[in-house]
Amino acid sequence: MAALTFLGLFSIAVYLVLALGALLGSRQIGLLREVESAPAAQLPKVSVIIPALNEAATIEPALASVLALDYPDLEIIAINDRSTDQTGPILDRLASAEPRLQVFHIKELPAGWLGKNHALWYGAGQASGELLLFTDADVVMSRGSLGRAVSFMLAERLDHLAVFFDVVVPGGLLNMLMIDFASAFMAGMRPWKAKDAKSRCHIGVGAFNLVRAKAYQACGSHRVIAMQPVDDVTLGRLLKESGFHQDLLFGRGEISVEWYSSVAEMVRGLEKNIFPYLEYSLTRIVAVSLVVVLMRIWPLFALFLTNGLLLSLNGVLLAMQLAAALFVAANSSIAARHLVWFPFSAFVGLYIIWHSAIKTLLRGGIVWRGSFYSLKELKKDNRA
Repeated sequence: MAALTFLGLFSIAVYLVLALGALLGSRQIGLLREVESAPAAQLPKVSVIIPALNEAATIEPALASVLALDYPDLEIIAINDRSTDQTGPILDRLASAEPRLQVFHIKELPAGWLGKNHALWYGAGQASGELLLFTDADVVMSRGSLGRAVSFMLAERLDHLAVFFDVVVPGGLLNMLMIDFASAFMAGMRPWKAKDAKSRCHIGVGAFNLVRAKAYQACGSHRVIAMQPVDDVTLGRLLKESGFHQDLLFGRGEISVEWYSSVAEMVRGLEKNIFPYLEYSLTRIVAVSLVVVLMRIWPLFALFLTNGLLLSLNGVLLAMQLAAALFVAANSSIAARHLVWFPFSAFVGLYIIWHSAIKTLLRGGIVWRGSFYSLKELKKDNRA
């Protein structure tokens, strides 16, 4: 009983430190919508690079929002990366009516590359802009978002700016999972410290990674991270370790993504990300799992299995977590009513973590964008 009491007190102390750190840190991250755009004459040319593999359902609305940007000097480069659906014809049709849109079709994937990383690298090679915006084929941007982002980048003298996006998903459990992952990301990555040159913390967001072309080339480009599944965060790390300056903004109301349509789709989608993000380490998987069990799952059971001080301690811990989840929901596009799924999301999150690890190990690698990559070559590139 004494051990469980100590565990309760320890968990509350650890959670307080992490939650307060994330709360204070998040207040250091600005809002994109509050940035004032610089005069058009001061804005450099931007090349928007959009890789697309079988994105027929999302590519047209995403490109429509990019084409509607009020940015004065813009080129848009779309890469049809071996699509087998109507992505290619859709892109060609849009390009025939829009001179700013260039479309390139990749038929084969060279050895030693992940498909998306190669498409991003290939697109950057066709770009002529002073700034490169790496984004995805399902991202919708507001009309003035790019102008504000570039203005912030210039004002802060940055080499890299990442922007968090609003997540649009159906169903309560999916929204609660998004809250959990956002909370874990903030506590684990501490992205507000990315702007601190003395900190090793870094940031990257696949939906909106805005990079100076010279910095991108100087750090080695996507060629250096050719086999990294978590390409966005890894690019941010590469830029930070190369001595370039980066920062982060919240893109609430400015950048949005209609992400997974079901929990099953989310499980499949993160299959290729979680284990690589934890550097293919079972030790890290076990450590993260223990944190989830001790901080989220055990307190739920303790409500029914304990009484007195133990019940109070675990009740306080759960109340703190619910308050933090409510804060995340209030500062995002997620409705607070989805917190009703709080008791279940930790179990699903734990399943997602182990599903990624076990599936990768049993298969001997990952499948991404229609191609198989062996664990051996992935680990080799990860060490590099």
